[in-house]
Amino acid sequence: MNRYDAVLKQQIEAFISALSDVCSINSKRIIFYKTDYPIFNPANSAYFEYKHFEDILERYIREFLITPVFTKWLTIAGFHCKILKKKDNRHIVRTRYSNSTFGEEFIFAFSIEHQGKQIAYRYSSLCFTDEEIVAKMKRWNIDHFEIIDWSDTTSLESTMENYGVSPQFREKVRYVTLQNFLVSHFSEDLASLYLSEIQNAVKKANQLIGFQTIPMLSLKHLSEFKSTILTTLNSFSLGTTHYVEFSRSGELTSNTKPLLSSSDLNIITERCFSNMLFHALLGNEKFARCFMTSEYLFQLFIVGNQHFFDYSTVVSGYFKSVELLLEKLMLIRLENVGHDTLWIKCNQANRQLTSDSSNFRFNPNPNARNNIQVRFTEDNRRYFSNEMAPLIWFLHDDRDNWYVSDNGKDIIHDCLINYSQGCRNEHLHKDIIDNIATMEAVRNNTILCLLYLLGGRKITSSVTDDYCQLGANGDSYARLYKAIDRIPKHICVYYLKFENRPEQRGIRLYDQEDAQYDGLGNLISKIVFVKADSPTADDFDLSTKQISEFDAKDIIELSPSKMPQKMWWYNRIKGKKEIEW
Repeated sequence: MNRYDAVLKQQIEAFISALSDVCSINSKRIIFYKTDYPIFNPANSAYFEYKHFEDILERYIREFLITPVFTKWLTIAGFHCKILKKKDNRHIVRTRYSNSTFGEEFIFAFSIEHQGKQIAYRYSSLCFTDEEIVAKMKRWNIDHFEIIDWSDTTSLESTMENYGVSPQFREKVRYVTLQNFLVSHFSEDLASLYLSEIQNAVKKANQLIGFQTIPMLSLKHLSEFKSTILTTLNSFSLGTTHYVEFSRSGELTSNTKPLLSSSDLNIITERCFSNMLFHALLGNEKFARCFMTSEYLFQLFIVGNQHFFDYSTVVSGYFKSVELLLEKLMLIRLENVGHDTLWIKCNQANRQLTSDSSNFRFNPNPNARNNIQVRFTEDNRRYFSNEMAPLIWFLHDDRDNWYVSDNGKDIIHDCLINYSQGCRNEHLHKDIIDNIATMEAVRNNTILCLLYLLGGRKITSSVTDDYCQLGANGDSYARLYKAIDRIPKHICVYYLKFENRPEQRGIRLYDQEDAQYDGLGNLISKIVFVKADSPTADDFDLSTKQISEFDAKDIIELSPSKMPQKMWWYNRIKGKKEIEW
Protein backbone atom coordinates (compact mmCIF):
# COMPACT_ATOMS: atom_id res chain seq x y z
CA MET A 1 0.00 0.00 0.00
CA ASN A 2 1.50 3.36 -1.05
CA ARG A 3 1.26 6.56 0.99
CA TYR A 4 -1.73 7.88 -0.96
CA ASP A 5 -3.69 4.67 -0.37
CA ALA A 6 -2.79 4.72 3.32
CA VAL A 7 -4.07 8.27 3.78
CA LEU A 8 -7.32 7.46 2.01
CA LYS A 9 -7.85 4.28 4.03
CA GLN A 10 -7.10 6.06 7.30
CA GLN A 11 -9.54 8.91 6.57
CA ILE A 12 -12.33 6.58 5.46
CA GLU A 13 -11.95 4.55 8.67
CA ALA A 14 -12.14 7.76 10.73
CA PHE A 15 -15.19 8.87 8.72
CA ILE A 16 -17.08 5.60 9.31
CA SER A 17 -16.06 5.54 12.98
CA ALA A 18 -17.34 9.07 13.56
CA LEU A 19 -20.64 8.26 11.87
CA SER A 20 -21.00 5.06 13.87
CA ASP A 21 -20.85 7.12 17.06
CA VAL A 22 -23.48 9.52 15.73
CA CYS A 23 -25.76 6.64 14.70
CA SER A 24 -25.60 4.81 18.03
CA ILE A 25 -28.89 4.28 19.86
CA ASN A 26 -28.01 6.84 22.53
CA SER A 27 -27.11 9.45 19.95
CA LYS A 28 -30.39 8.93 18.13
CA ARG A 29 -32.25 10.00 21.23
CA ILE A 30 -31.03 13.56 20.92
CA ILE A 31 -33.41 16.29 19.84
CA PHE A 32 -33.27 16.75 16.10
CA TYR A 33 -34.22 19.78 14.06
CA LYS A 34 -37.74 20.92 14.69
CA THR A 35 -40.03 23.04 12.60
CA ASP A 36 -40.62 26.62 13.64
CA TYR A 37 -44.31 26.02 13.00
CA PRO A 38 -45.29 22.70 14.64
CA ILE A 39 -48.95 23.74 14.66
CA PHE A 40 -48.97 23.65 10.85
CA ASN A 41 -47.10 20.30 10.65
CA PRO A 42 -45.07 21.12 7.51
CA ALA A 43 -43.15 17.81 7.72
CA ASN A 44 -43.15 14.72 9.91
CA SER A 45 -40.56 13.81 12.54
CA ALA A 46 -38.81 11.38 10.19
CA TYR A 47 -38.00 14.27 7.87
CA PHE A 48 -36.31 16.23 10.64
CA GLU A 49 -34.40 13.14 11.79
CA TYR A 50 -33.03 12.60 8.32
CA LYS A 51 -32.36 16.31 7.91
CA HIS A 52 -30.17 16.06 11.01
CA PHE A 53 -28.27 13.04 9.69
CA GLU A 54 -27.94 14.47 6.21
CA ASP A 55 -26.34 17.61 7.63
CA ILE A 56 -23.91 15.53 9.69
CA LEU A 57 -23.11 13.27 6.75
CA GLU A 58 -22.27 16.15 4.42
CA ARG A 59 -20.22 17.91 7.11
CA TYR A 60 -18.28 14.70 7.84
CA ILE A 61 -17.63 14.19 4.13
CA ARG A 62 -15.98 17.60 4.04
CA GLU A 63 -14.13 17.22 7.37
CA PHE A 64 -12.90 13.64 6.93
CA LEU A 65 -12.89 12.81 3.22
CA ILE A 66 -12.16 16.05 1.40
CA THR A 67 -9.97 18.63 3.15
CA PRO A 68 -7.67 16.22 5.05
CA VAL A 69 -7.28 13.86 2.10
CA PHE A 70 -6.53 16.68 -0.33
CA THR A 71 -4.05 18.46 1.95
CA LYS A 72 -2.24 15.26 2.97
CA TRP A 73 -2.02 14.10 -0.64
CA LEU A 74 -0.76 17.54 -1.70
CA THR A 75 1.88 17.41 1.03
CA ILE A 76 3.01 13.98 -0.20
CA ALA A 77 3.19 15.42 -3.72
CA GLY A 78 5.51 18.18 -2.47
CA PHE A 79 3.14 21.15 -2.16
CA HIS A 80 3.09 23.50 0.82
CA CYS A 81 -0.49 23.65 2.16
CA LYS A 82 -2.21 26.03 4.50
CA ILE A 83 -5.54 25.18 6.17
CA LEU A 84 -7.62 28.03 7.54
CA LYS A 85 -8.25 27.23 11.23
CA LYS A 86 -11.10 28.45 13.38
CA LYS A 87 -8.74 30.71 15.29
CA ASP A 88 -7.85 32.42 12.01
CA ASN A 89 -11.44 33.45 11.56
CA ARG A 90 -13.13 36.04 13.72
CA HIS A 91 -16.62 34.71 13.10
CA ILE A 92 -18.30 32.19 15.39
CA VAL A 93 -18.38 28.91 13.52
CA ARG A 94 -21.66 27.03 13.64
CA THR A 95 -21.65 23.35 14.49
CA ARG A 96 -23.92 22.63 11.54
CA TYR A 97 -23.18 24.25 8.23
CA SER A 98 -23.28 23.50 4.52
CA ASN A 99 -20.58 24.20 1.97
CA SER A 100 -22.12 27.60 1.25
CA THR A 101 -22.25 28.56 4.93
CA PHE A 102 -18.71 27.23 5.38
CA GLY A 103 -17.68 29.43 2.44
CA GLU A 104 -19.26 32.48 4.04
CA GLU A 105 -17.26 32.02 7.24
CA PHE A 106 -13.96 30.83 5.73
CA ILE A 107 -12.51 32.65 2.76
CA PHE A 108 -10.88 29.37 1.72
CA ALA A 109 -10.69 25.76 2.90
CA PHE A 110 -6.98 25.41 2.09
CA SER A 111 -4.37 27.02 -0.10
CA ILE A 112 -1.21 25.87 -1.85
CA GLU A 113 1.89 27.44 -3.33
CA HIS A 114 2.17 26.42 -6.97
CA GLN A 115 4.60 27.80 -9.55
CA GLY A 116 5.29 30.83 -7.38
CA LYS A 117 1.62 31.64 -6.86
CA GLN A 118 -0.70 31.21 -3.91
CA ILE A 119 -3.90 29.40 -4.94
CA ALA A 120 -6.82 29.31 -2.52
CA TYR A 121 -9.42 26.54 -2.84
CA ARG A 122 -13.08 26.90 -1.98
CA TYR A 123 -16.01 24.45 -2.03
CA SER A 124 -18.74 26.96 -2.94
CA SER A 125 -19.15 30.13 -4.97
CA LEU A 126 -17.61 33.41 -3.89
CA CYS A 127 -19.87 36.43 -3.45
CA PHE A 128 -18.05 39.63 -2.41
CA THR A 129 -17.72 43.19 -3.58
CA ASP A 130 -14.57 44.10 -5.51
CA GLU A 131 -13.20 45.93 -2.49
CA GLU A 132 -13.75 42.91 -0.24
CA ILE A 133 -12.04 40.58 -2.71
CA VAL A 134 -9.02 42.86 -3.02
CA ALA A 135 -8.74 43.15 0.77
CA LYS A 136 -8.99 39.42 1.38
CA MET A 137 -6.57 38.52 -1.41
CA LYS A 138 -4.09 41.02 0.04
CA ARG A 139 -4.52 39.76 3.60
CA TRP A 140 -3.92 36.12 2.68
CA ASN A 141 -1.48 36.80 -0.18
CA ILE A 142 -3.77 35.02 -2.64
CA ASP A 143 -3.12 35.21 -6.37
CA HIS A 144 -6.39 33.59 -7.39
CA PHE A 145 -9.23 31.38 -6.16
CA GLU A 146 -10.24 28.00 -7.56
CA ILE A 147 -13.71 26.77 -6.65
CA ILE A 148 -14.14 23.01 -6.84
CA ASP A 149 -17.15 22.10 -8.96
CA TRP A 150 -18.79 19.07 -7.32
CA SER A 151 -21.00 18.27 -10.31
CA ASP A 152 -21.32 14.60 -11.25
CA THR A 153 -18.91 14.74 -14.14
CA THR A 154 -15.50 13.41 -15.14
CA SER A 155 -14.92 16.34 -17.50
CA LEU A 156 -11.83 18.47 -17.09
CA GLU A 157 -13.79 21.61 -17.96
CA SER A 158 -16.40 23.10 -15.64
CA THR A 159 -19.54 24.61 -17.13
CA MET A 160 -20.23 26.68 -14.00
CA GLU A 161 -19.65 30.40 -13.73
CA ASN A 162 -19.20 32.51 -10.63
CA TYR A 163 -21.77 35.27 -10.88
CA GLY A 164 -21.03 36.44 -7.34
CA VAL A 165 -18.09 38.58 -8.44
CA SER A 166 -17.82 41.32 -11.02
CA PRO A 167 -16.59 40.46 -14.55
CA GLN A 168 -13.12 41.91 -13.89
CA PHE A 169 -12.51 39.23 -11.23
CA ARG A 170 -13.82 36.26 -13.23
CA GLU A 171 -10.27 35.22 -14.13
CA LYS A 172 -9.22 35.46 -10.50
CA VAL A 173 -12.17 33.41 -9.26
CA ARG A 174 -12.83 30.36 -11.43
CA TYR A 175 -14.41 26.92 -11.18
CA VAL A 176 -12.47 23.68 -11.69
CA THR A 177 -14.06 20.24 -11.75
CA LEU A 178 -13.07 17.73 -9.12
CA GLN A 179 -11.60 15.61 -11.91
CA ASN A 180 -9.48 18.54 -13.09
CA PHE A 181 -8.20 19.20 -9.55
CA LEU A 182 -7.25 15.55 -8.97
CA VAL A 183 -5.66 14.95 -12.37
CA SER A 184 -3.77 18.29 -12.35
CA HIS A 185 -2.16 17.72 -8.96
CA PHE A 186 -1.92 13.92 -8.86
CA SER A 187 -2.83 11.49 -11.67
CA GLU A 188 -5.77 9.90 -13.47
CA ASP A 189 -5.24 6.68 -11.48
CA LEU A 190 -5.44 8.54 -8.16
CA ALA A 191 -8.48 10.45 -9.41
CA SER A 192 -10.25 7.16 -10.18
CA LEU A 193 -9.15 5.69 -6.84
CA TYR A 194 -10.43 8.71 -4.91
CA LEU A 195 -13.82 8.78 -6.63
CA SER A 196 -14.50 5.05 -6.30
CA GLU A 197 -13.34 4.81 -2.68
CA ILE A 198 -15.22 7.91 -1.50
CA GLN A 199 -18.39 6.87 -3.32
CA ASN A 200 -18.22 3.45 -1.65
CA ALA A 201 -17.58 5.05 1.74
CA VAL A 202 -20.59 7.36 1.37
CA LYS A 203 -22.73 4.44 0.23
CA LYS A 204 -21.69 2.53 3.35
CA ALA A 205 -22.45 5.62 5.44
CA ASN A 206 -25.95 5.83 3.97
CA GLN A 207 -26.55 2.21 4.89
CA LEU A 208 -25.21 2.88 8.38
CA ILE A 209 -27.53 5.82 8.86
CA GLY A 210 -30.42 4.24 7.04
CA PHE A 211 -30.70 7.42 5.01
CA GLN A 212 -33.02 6.69 2.12
CA THR A 213 -35.71 9.09 1.09
CA ILE A 214 -39.01 7.74 -0.23
CA PRO A 215 -40.47 10.74 -2.06
CA MET A 216 -44.18 11.07 -2.68
CA LEU A 217 -44.93 10.65 -6.35
CA SER A 218 -46.24 14.15 -6.91
CA LEU A 219 -46.57 15.21 -10.54
CA LYS A 220 -43.34 17.21 -10.20
CA HIS A 221 -41.44 14.23 -8.83
CA LEU A 222 -43.03 11.94 -11.44
CA SER A 223 -41.73 14.22 -14.18
CA GLU A 224 -38.21 14.22 -12.71
CA PHE A 225 -38.37 10.47 -12.09
CA LYS A 226 -39.36 9.80 -15.70
CA SER A 227 -36.47 11.95 -16.93
CA THR A 228 -34.07 9.96 -14.75
CA ILE A 229 -35.37 6.64 -16.06
CA LEU A 230 -35.16 7.84 -19.66
CA THR A 231 -31.51 8.74 -19.06
CA THR A 232 -30.90 5.29 -17.57
CA LEU A 233 -32.56 3.54 -20.50
CA ASN A 234 -30.72 5.69 -23.02
CA SER A 235 -27.41 4.42 -21.63
CA PHE A 236 -28.55 0.77 -21.59
CA SER A 237 -26.04 -1.25 -23.62
CA LEU A 238 -27.84 -3.69 -25.94
CA GLY A 239 -24.53 -4.78 -27.42
CA THR A 240 -23.04 -6.11 -24.18
CA THR A 241 -26.07 -7.02 -22.03
CA HIS A 242 -27.03 -10.69 -22.10
CA TYR A 243 -30.40 -12.16 -21.30
CA VAL A 244 -29.91 -14.22 -18.10
CA GLU A 245 -31.65 -17.60 -18.19
CA PHE A 246 -33.96 -18.96 -15.51
CA SER A 247 -34.56 -22.68 -15.12
CA ARG A 248 -38.03 -24.13 -15.70
CA SER A 249 -38.39 -24.21 -11.90
CA GLY A 250 -37.69 -20.47 -11.71
CA GLU A 251 -34.11 -20.63 -10.40
CA LEU A 252 -31.61 -18.04 -11.57
CA THR A 253 -28.83 -19.73 -13.58
CA SER A 254 -25.41 -18.67 -14.81
CA ASN A 255 -26.44 -19.32 -18.43
CA THR A 256 -27.16 -16.53 -20.87
CA LYS A 257 -28.80 -16.23 -24.26
CA PRO A 258 -26.55 -15.19 -27.16
CA LEU A 259 -26.36 -11.56 -28.18
CA LEU A 260 -28.00 -10.43 -31.39
CA SER A 261 -25.82 -9.89 -34.44
CA SER A 262 -24.34 -6.45 -34.98
CA SER A 263 -26.73 -5.76 -37.88
CA ASP A 264 -29.78 -6.69 -35.76
CA LEU A 265 -28.47 -4.62 -32.84
CA ASN A 266 -28.01 -1.65 -35.18
CA ILE A 267 -31.62 -1.96 -36.31
CA ILE A 268 -32.97 -2.09 -32.75
CA THR A 269 -30.65 0.68 -31.53
CA GLU A 270 -31.70 2.91 -34.42
CA ARG A 271 -35.40 2.38 -33.80
CA CYS A 272 -35.33 2.45 -30.00
CA PHE A 273 -32.84 5.25 -29.38
CA SER A 274 -32.28 7.26 -32.56
CA ASN A 275 -36.02 7.24 -33.29
CA MET A 276 -36.84 7.45 -29.56
CA LEU A 277 -39.29 4.53 -29.40
CA PHE A 278 -37.95 3.72 -25.94
CA HIS A 279 -39.95 6.75 -24.77
CA ALA A 280 -42.98 4.46 -25.04
CA LEU A 281 -41.81 2.77 -21.82
CA LEU A 282 -42.71 5.95 -19.95
CA GLY A 283 -45.77 6.85 -21.99
CA ASN A 284 -49.49 6.58 -21.33
CA GLU A 285 -50.15 2.92 -22.18
CA LYS A 286 -50.76 0.25 -19.54
CA PHE A 287 -47.44 -1.52 -20.20
CA ALA A 288 -45.62 1.77 -19.55
CA ARG A 289 -47.46 2.37 -16.28
CA CYS A 290 -46.51 -1.13 -15.07
CA PHE A 291 -42.88 -0.60 -16.07
CA MET A 292 -42.67 2.81 -14.36
CA THR A 293 -44.22 1.43 -11.17
CA SER A 294 -41.68 -1.38 -11.00
CA GLU A 295 -38.82 1.01 -11.77
CA TYR A 296 -39.94 3.24 -8.91
CA LEU A 297 -40.13 0.30 -6.50
CA PHE A 298 -36.80 -1.02 -7.76
CA GLN A 299 -35.10 2.28 -6.87
CA LEU A 300 -36.54 2.04 -3.35
CA PHE A 301 -35.69 -1.59 -2.74
CA ILE A 302 -32.25 -1.78 -4.38
CA VAL A 303 -30.62 -0.65 -1.13
CA GLY A 304 -32.87 -2.79 1.04
CA ASN A 305 -32.06 -5.76 3.27
CA GLN A 306 -31.60 -8.71 0.93
CA HIS A 307 -32.88 -11.24 3.45
CA PHE A 308 -35.95 -9.43 4.72
CA PHE A 309 -37.94 -7.78 1.96
CA ASP A 310 -40.15 -9.60 -0.51
CA TYR A 311 -39.44 -8.31 -4.02
CA SER A 312 -42.50 -9.91 -5.62
CA THR A 313 -44.21 -6.52 -5.85
CA VAL A 314 -41.31 -5.21 -7.92
CA VAL A 315 -41.06 -8.05 -10.43
CA SER A 316 -44.80 -8.49 -10.96
CA GLY A 317 -44.98 -5.05 -12.60
CA TYR A 318 -42.07 -5.96 -14.86
CA PHE A 319 -43.82 -9.18 -15.91
CA LYS A 320 -47.04 -7.34 -16.66
CA SER A 321 -45.20 -4.70 -18.69
CA VAL A 322 -43.88 -7.34 -21.12
CA GLU A 323 -47.22 -9.16 -21.24
CA LEU A 324 -49.15 -5.96 -21.92
CA LEU A 325 -46.68 -4.81 -24.60
CA LEU A 326 -47.08 -8.18 -26.33
CA GLU A 327 -50.85 -7.71 -26.25
CA LYS A 328 -50.54 -4.14 -27.52
CA LEU A 329 -48.38 -5.26 -30.46
CA MET A 330 -50.91 -7.99 -31.28
CA LEU A 331 -53.81 -5.50 -31.23
CA ILE A 332 -51.91 -2.99 -33.39
CA ARG A 333 -51.28 -5.79 -35.86
CA LEU A 334 -54.98 -6.62 -35.87
CA GLU A 335 -56.04 -2.99 -36.27
CA ASN A 336 -53.62 -2.10 -39.03
CA VAL A 337 -53.19 -5.29 -41.02
CA GLY A 338 -55.56 -7.98 -39.73
CA HIS A 339 -54.63 -11.13 -41.63
CA ASP A 340 -56.89 -14.13 -42.09
CA THR A 341 -53.94 -16.46 -42.75
CA LEU A 342 -52.69 -15.96 -39.17
CA TRP A 343 -53.92 -17.97 -36.20
CA ILE A 344 -53.86 -17.36 -32.46
CA LYS A 345 -54.68 -19.55 -29.49
CA CYS A 346 -58.25 -19.47 -28.17
CA ASN A 347 -58.89 -18.18 -24.70
CA GLN A 348 -59.84 -20.68 -22.01
CA ALA A 349 -63.56 -19.89 -22.13
CA ASN A 350 -63.81 -20.91 -25.79
CA ARG A 351 -61.69 -24.03 -25.95
CA GLN A 352 -64.64 -26.17 -27.11
CA LEU A 353 -65.76 -23.93 -30.00
CA THR A 354 -64.62 -26.14 -32.85
CA SER A 355 -67.83 -26.57 -34.82
CA ASP A 356 -66.87 -23.83 -37.29
CA SER A 357 -63.97 -25.48 -39.06
CA SER A 358 -63.21 -22.37 -41.13
CA ASN A 359 -62.49 -20.30 -38.00
CA PHE A 360 -61.08 -22.86 -35.57
CA ARG A 361 -58.45 -25.54 -35.73
CA PHE A 362 -56.18 -27.63 -33.57
CA ASN A 363 -52.65 -26.27 -33.36
CA PRO A 364 -50.63 -28.01 -36.13
CA ASN A 365 -47.54 -27.99 -33.91
CA PRO A 366 -47.16 -31.59 -32.64
CA ASN A 367 -46.08 -30.29 -29.23
CA ALA A 368 -49.27 -28.26 -28.81
CA ARG A 369 -51.82 -30.24 -30.82
CA ASN A 370 -54.47 -30.08 -28.08
CA ASN A 371 -54.56 -26.29 -28.19
CA ILE A 372 -57.37 -24.79 -30.21
CA GLN A 373 -56.54 -21.83 -32.42
CA VAL A 374 -58.82 -19.23 -33.97
CA ARG A 375 -58.32 -17.31 -37.19
CA PHE A 376 -56.74 -13.87 -36.57
CA THR A 377 -59.53 -11.52 -37.68
CA GLU A 378 -61.43 -8.68 -36.01
CA ASP A 379 -64.64 -10.74 -35.92
CA ASN A 380 -62.89 -13.40 -33.85
CA ARG A 381 -61.24 -10.98 -31.42
CA ARG A 382 -63.40 -12.12 -28.47
CA TYR A 383 -61.87 -15.57 -28.77
CA PHE A 384 -58.20 -14.47 -28.61
CA SER A 385 -56.08 -15.59 -25.68
CA ASN A 386 -54.21 -12.68 -24.10
CA GLU A 387 -51.88 -14.85 -21.99
CA MET A 388 -48.16 -14.30 -22.40
CA ALA A 389 -47.13 -17.59 -24.03
CA PRO A 390 -49.80 -17.53 -26.80
CA LEU A 391 -48.93 -13.91 -27.56
CA ILE A 392 -45.24 -14.83 -27.86
CA TRP A 393 -46.05 -17.67 -30.23
CA PHE A 394 -48.34 -15.44 -32.29
CA LEU A 395 -45.51 -12.96 -32.89
CA HIS A 396 -43.19 -15.88 -33.65
CA ASP A 397 -45.56 -17.27 -36.30
CA ASP A 398 -45.99 -13.81 -37.84
CA ARG A 399 -42.49 -14.18 -39.29
CA ASP A 400 -42.80 -11.51 -41.98
CA ASN A 401 -43.56 -8.71 -39.53
CA TRP A 402 -40.06 -8.21 -38.11
CA TYR A 403 -37.11 -5.99 -38.99
CA VAL A 404 -34.43 -8.32 -37.63
CA SER A 405 -32.95 -11.39 -39.31
CA ASP A 406 -34.37 -14.91 -38.96
CA ASN A 407 -31.63 -15.72 -36.45
CA GLY A 408 -32.49 -12.56 -34.55
CA LYS A 409 -36.17 -13.53 -34.45
CA ASP A 410 -35.24 -16.91 -33.00
CA ILE A 411 -32.99 -15.40 -30.31
CA ILE A 412 -35.72 -12.93 -29.30
CA HIS A 413 -38.29 -15.73 -29.28
CA ASP A 414 -36.06 -17.91 -27.07
CA CYS A 415 -35.62 -15.00 -24.64
CA LEU A 416 -39.37 -14.40 -24.50
CA ILE A 417 -40.18 -18.08 -23.99
CA ASN A 418 -37.71 -18.32 -21.13
CA TYR A 419 -39.11 -15.09 -19.73
CA SER A 420 -42.61 -16.59 -19.77
CA GLN A 421 -41.78 -20.07 -18.48
CA GLY A 422 -38.89 -19.65 -16.05
CA CYS A 423 -38.74 -15.97 -15.30
CA ARG A 424 -42.45 -15.12 -14.99
CA ASN A 425 -44.60 -18.18 -14.35
CA GLU A 426 -42.60 -19.68 -11.51
CA HIS A 427 -42.04 -16.41 -9.67
CA LEU A 428 -45.71 -15.48 -9.69
CA HIS A 429 -46.44 -18.66 -7.76
CA LYS A 430 -43.53 -18.73 -5.31
CA ASP A 431 -44.01 -17.71 -1.70
CA ILE A 432 -41.63 -14.73 -1.78
CA ILE A 433 -38.63 -13.44 -3.71
CA ASP A 434 -35.99 -12.44 -1.18
CA ASN A 435 -32.90 -12.57 -3.39
CA ILE A 436 -31.99 -9.16 -4.73
CA ALA A 437 -29.99 -10.80 -7.56
CA THR A 438 -33.22 -12.38 -8.81
CA MET A 439 -34.92 -9.00 -8.86
CA GLU A 440 -31.99 -7.45 -10.73
CA ALA A 441 -31.96 -10.30 -13.28
CA VAL A 442 -35.71 -9.95 -13.87
CA ARG A 443 -35.26 -6.22 -14.44
CA ASN A 444 -32.35 -6.83 -16.82
CA ASN A 445 -34.37 -9.39 -18.80
CA THR A 446 -37.45 -7.17 -18.83
CA ILE A 447 -35.63 -4.19 -20.30
CA LEU A 448 -34.00 -6.41 -22.95
CA CYS A 449 -37.32 -8.01 -23.95
CA LEU A 450 -39.09 -4.64 -24.10
CA LEU A 451 -36.37 -3.08 -26.27
CA TYR A 452 -36.16 -6.18 -28.49
CA LEU A 453 -39.91 -5.95 -29.12
CA LEU A 454 -39.99 -2.18 -29.66
CA GLY A 455 -36.99 -2.17 -31.97
CA GLY A 456 -37.18 -5.52 -33.71
CA ARG A 457 -40.91 -5.80 -34.40
CA LYS A 458 -42.68 -4.08 -37.31
CA ILE A 459 -45.47 -2.11 -35.67
CA THR A 460 -46.98 0.28 -38.25
CA SER A 461 -45.84 1.66 -41.57
CA SER A 462 -43.83 4.56 -40.09
CA VAL A 463 -41.85 5.48 -36.99
CA THR A 464 -44.11 8.48 -36.40
CA ASP A 465 -47.16 6.20 -36.34
CA ASP A 466 -45.28 3.71 -34.13
CA TYR A 467 -44.57 6.51 -31.65
CA CYS A 468 -48.24 7.52 -31.61
CA GLN A 469 -49.70 4.00 -31.42
CA LEU A 470 -47.43 3.07 -28.50
CA GLY A 471 -48.48 6.13 -26.49
CA ALA A 472 -44.93 7.48 -26.31
CA ASN A 473 -44.23 10.81 -24.66
CA GLY A 474 -40.89 12.51 -25.21
CA ASP A 475 -39.07 14.57 -22.60
CA SER A 476 -37.47 17.02 -25.00
CA TYR A 477 -39.55 19.96 -23.80
CA ALA A 478 -38.96 19.09 -20.14
CA ARG A 479 -35.21 19.07 -20.78
CA LEU A 480 -35.37 22.42 -22.57
CA TYR A 481 -37.52 23.91 -19.79
CA LYS A 482 -35.08 22.80 -17.10
CA ALA A 483 -32.06 23.96 -19.11
CA ILE A 484 -33.55 27.46 -19.41
CA ASP A 485 -34.68 27.45 -15.79
CA ARG A 486 -31.08 26.88 -14.67
CA ILE A 487 -29.88 30.04 -16.43
CA PRO A 488 -29.80 33.02 -14.00
CA LYS A 489 -32.74 35.39 -14.34
CA HIS A 490 -30.55 38.42 -15.05
CA ILE A 491 -29.59 36.79 -18.36
CA CYS A 492 -32.66 37.81 -20.30
CA VAL A 493 -31.55 37.96 -23.95
CA TYR A 494 -32.11 34.82 -26.04
CA TYR A 495 -32.01 33.82 -29.67
CA LEU A 496 -34.46 31.24 -30.99
CA LYS A 497 -34.49 29.33 -34.30
CA PHE A 498 -37.74 27.67 -35.34
CA GLU A 499 -38.12 25.39 -38.35
CA ASN A 500 -38.48 27.26 -41.65
CA ARG A 501 -38.26 30.63 -39.90
CA PRO A 502 -35.40 33.12 -39.48
CA GLU A 503 -33.61 33.38 -36.17
CA GLN A 504 -35.44 35.56 -33.63
CA ARG A 505 -34.17 37.65 -30.75
CA GLY A 506 -36.31 37.48 -27.63
CA ILE A 507 -36.30 38.76 -24.05
CA ARG A 508 -37.29 36.23 -21.39
CA LEU A 509 -39.86 37.75 -19.08
CA TYR A 510 -38.89 37.64 -15.43
CA ASP A 511 -42.31 36.52 -14.23
CA GLN A 512 -43.21 33.10 -15.61
CA GLU A 513 -46.01 30.78 -14.62
CA ASP A 514 -45.24 28.12 -12.02
CA ALA A 515 -44.31 24.67 -13.28
CA GLN A 516 -47.43 22.74 -14.26
CA TYR A 517 -47.84 19.09 -15.22
CA ASP A 518 -50.46 16.97 -16.91
CA GLY A 519 -51.90 13.86 -15.27
CA LEU A 520 -48.97 11.76 -16.55
CA GLY A 521 -46.34 14.00 -14.98
CA ASN A 522 -45.36 15.66 -18.26
CA LEU A 523 -44.24 19.28 -17.96
CA ILE A 524 -46.67 21.56 -19.80
CA SER A 525 -45.83 25.06 -18.49
CA LYS A 526 -45.06 27.65 -21.16
CA ILE A 527 -41.96 29.85 -21.28
CA VAL A 528 -42.72 33.36 -22.49
CA PHE A 529 -40.45 35.74 -24.40
CA VAL A 530 -41.11 39.10 -26.01
CA LYS A 531 -39.66 39.97 -29.40
CA ALA A 532 -36.86 42.53 -29.38
CA ASP A 533 -35.17 42.55 -32.76
CA SER A 534 -32.45 45.09 -31.91
CA PRO A 535 -30.32 45.32 -28.76
CA THR A 536 -31.26 48.23 -26.53
CA ALA A 537 -30.28 49.52 -23.12
CA ASP A 538 -33.76 48.62 -21.96
CA ASP A 539 -33.53 44.85 -22.42
CA PHE A 540 -33.48 44.12 -18.71
CA ASP A 541 -36.27 46.65 -18.00
CA LEU A 542 -38.27 44.98 -20.75
CA SER A 543 -37.87 41.60 -19.04
CA THR A 544 -39.46 42.88 -15.82
CA LYS A 545 -42.76 43.83 -17.49
CA GLN A 546 -45.93 41.72 -17.38
CA ILE A 547 -47.11 39.77 -20.39
CA SER A 548 -50.33 41.81 -20.41
CA GLU A 549 -48.31 44.91 -21.34
CA PHE A 550 -47.40 43.49 -24.77
CA ASP A 551 -49.32 42.93 -27.96
CA ALA A 552 -49.98 39.24 -28.68
CA LYS A 553 -48.05 39.42 -31.96
CA ASP A 554 -44.87 40.33 -30.03
CA ILE A 555 -45.03 37.30 -27.74
CA ILE A 556 -43.02 34.12 -28.31
CA GLU A 557 -44.27 31.13 -26.31
CA LEU A 558 -42.44 27.84 -25.92
CA SER A 559 -44.53 24.78 -25.10
CA PRO A 560 -44.47 21.00 -25.75
CA SER A 561 -46.15 21.65 -29.12
CA LYS A 562 -44.00 24.68 -30.02
CA MET A 563 -40.30 24.10 -29.61
CA PRO A 564 -37.33 25.70 -31.35
CA GLN A 565 -34.78 23.73 -33.33
CA LYS A 566 -31.95 25.63 -31.65
CA MET A 567 -31.66 28.20 -28.91
CA TRP A 568 -28.96 30.44 -27.43
CA TRP A 569 -28.60 32.73 -24.40
CA TYR A 570 -26.56 35.90 -24.70
CA ASN A 571 -24.63 38.38 -22.60
CA ARG A 572 -21.99 40.95 -23.46
CA ILE A 573 -19.13 39.01 -21.85
CA LYS A 574 -19.75 35.51 -23.21
CA GLY A 575 -21.63 36.39 -26.37
CA LYS A 576 -24.05 33.77 -27.72
CA LYS A 577 -23.98 30.40 -25.97
CA GLU A 578 -26.00 27.51 -27.38
CA ILE A 579 -28.42 25.81 -25.01
CA GLU A 580 -28.19 22.02 -25.15
CA TRP A 581 -31.08 19.81 -24.13
